[in-house]
Amino acid sequence: MNDAIERYLNGMMTKEEELWLNAEVNGNPELGRELELRRRTNKILLDMSVIELRGKLETLEMKRRATNPVHRTAVRAARVAAVVAGAAIISSTIYFPNRNISPGRLYNQYYKGYEAVTYTRSAHAATNALFASAMEAIRSKNYDQAINYLDQIVNTDQANIEAMFMLGVANMENKDYTKAEALFEKVINQNDNLFIEDANWYLGLCYMVNEEKLKAIRQFEYVAGTKSKFSKEAKRLIRKLD
Repeated sequence: MNDAIERYLNGMMTKEEELWLNAEVNGNPELGRELELRRRTNKILLDMSVIELRGKLETLEMKRRATNPVHRTAVRAARVAAVVAGAAIISSTIYFPNRNISPGRLYNQYYKGYEAVTYTRSAHAATNALFASAMEAIRSKNYDQAINYLDQIVNTDQANIEAMFMLGVANMENKDYTKAEALFEKVINQNDNLFIEDANWYLGLCYMVNEEKLKAIRQFEYVAGTKSKFSKEAKRLIRKLD
């Protein structure tokens, strides 16, 4: 598992391997903590390497000044060179890896599960019972069961936008992003409802993880241009995907 974590953090995994590791992390909180610890450790070590290099460059410059006095202009140039070299390394560690981050890894960084505080009650008791069972299944991470309950509601009541949206969420959690896309598109096409903001954001994430890059960028551009709570995150993803 240590080798798998290192390959994941270095961006060397295939899409299938990433899906496998993500499934392992979802079912093992301790593994999730280990992955996050390794990610932070790598960043600290990288930062330390940059600091060490800058220190070495400054030491070399000081020795050169002590053994070979030079014109002040040349000294300033050496200082600038040291700073530029350090800045170039820092920039590469911050920006260059983004070009190689897989859609799956970006998805894992930006996706957060939907937390429903309450839900709209239907006039039909059977629908209410099915929806309550579906929400309980989602809380228990039994997404197959949740999908079964929500499918029953949507198949008999296409106007139940909340059930349709939660069915999209359940499919996302179940890694069926194509089905989730279709459901979120239906929610958005209904125009005025309480779930459009989240549906637009999740739709962009589904496009991204399905490697539909142009669709994802257009979707995030739309989200970024609204007053959505996801607008800032959408702008960051546009820069990383563009």
